[in-house]
Amino acid sequence: MITHTKNSSKYPQNIAMKNTHFASCLDNEESTEYKVSYERSNLVRLFLIKKHNQISSKPVGKLTDEGLQFLQSAVNTDSLVHWDNPQDWPKFD
Repeated sequence: MITHTKNSSKYPQNIAMKNTHFASCLDNEESTEYKVSYERSNLVRLFLIKKHNQISSKPVGKLTDEGLQFLQSAVNTDSLVHWDNPQDWPKFD
């Protein structure tokens, strides 16, 4: 999940992203701008499970290859956690 909330003692799981992690437009003939782009964005290093009504099924942004590599190296996909149970989220240093 991508958020504007910075890393802090309350949110140690958030890590800063770079502008180069985000694509600037759709890969289509119209080159429609994405709604989600880099805005001092942070990645939540958790494999979060959300309820269907909490997510959009329509793409609103796109990561570059560099952004995908960053995400894959940062998120532990072996540990699923539920969005609604933050008390169960793993601890980070």
